[in-house]
Amino acid sequence: MIVLAVDTAGAACSAALWRDGAVLCGRVVPMARGQAEHLMPMVTGMAGEAGLRLADIDLFAVTIGPGAFTGLRIGIAACAGMALAADRPILGIGNLDAAMAAVPADRRAGRLLLVALDSRRAELFAQPFGSDGAPLSAPACVAPGDLAALVPDGPVLVTGDELLTPEEPLAPGRIRSSNDWTIGGQARDAHFHPDVPYAGSGTPTTHGWVGATMSL
Repeated sequence: MIVLAVDTAGAACSAALWRDGAVLCGRVVPMARGQAEHLMPMVTGMAGEAGLRLADIDLFAVTIGPGAFTGLRIGIAACAGMALAADRPILGIGNLDAAMAAVPADRRAGRLLLVALDSRRAELFAQPFGSDGAPLSAPACVAPGDLAALVPDGPVLVTGDELLTPEEPLAPGRIRSSNDWTIGGQARDAHFHPDVPYAGSGTPTTHGWVGATMSL
């Protein structure tokens, strides 16, 4: 089976071609706007690189949020049009579910996973998942300082594209970790405590707070 997957819900335009368990090619271009102009040339370029035609694609997959309304509309409309032209099915995938699935099962084993995505406002889209990938609660839109309230105290694996900002550190007073936080889909370990002060350092980028070290 050949799948074309598209995501324009966040601060990037991305697409990938997948065949029988392997990624043939993929593109990720960070951008706050302009996905409508970049998506179809991106898809056309990937198809040419993989030697595929539109008719060769068996399934069109697209993220359906939570995310920016305009971005969601661009991705869904593009995939719906291609699926209609190729007479193929279309599948909608939640952005939080997609981020969860990107974390290998062995990394999730024996602990919770918290996904946090940038809403491009003052809040984060967040959702906790069990080690088996099952959601523990519905998706939520929360302030960074309220993120830790979504999970119980104890070891938590955290992933997402936006976790910290200089003004609002993640869960002040509740996070303790000896690891570096890396944003952009690379999950990192954390440990939440009810009465631990926050101290942090790092480098802000367009994709969040990268390389911030949490310590006592």
